[in-house]
Amino acid sequence: MNACKGCNVNDAVLESGISRSAFHKHVMVLLGHSPHEEIRRIQLQHARVLLQDSLLSVRDISARCGFKDDSYFVKVFSKEAGCTPTEFRRRKMDYGFPLAE
Repeated sequence: MNACKGCNVNDAVLESGISRSAFHKHVMVLLGHSPHEEIRRIQLQHARVLLQDSLLSVRDISARCGFKDDSYFVKVFSKEAGCTPTEFRRRKMDYGFPLAE
């Protein structure tokens, strides 16, 4: 499963070969949260890495992390991180985490 390539819960369920409810239960037991939350966690983790280590635009990062709408990405990222992607990048730069050229 590749969360950053647009994979969703339905794709994961089909790949698993078990029912949606069984899949959901297994993921909840193993990870303690829903499959959707795990996909979102992976997407946002990748976004943090790209914001910190690249000069890509927020729009490009949004697309690379599997979001079809960059304004939705900003909304989701802001809710999770407590700041916008641009603010996150700026804070990382301010605290001595230079971006790779």
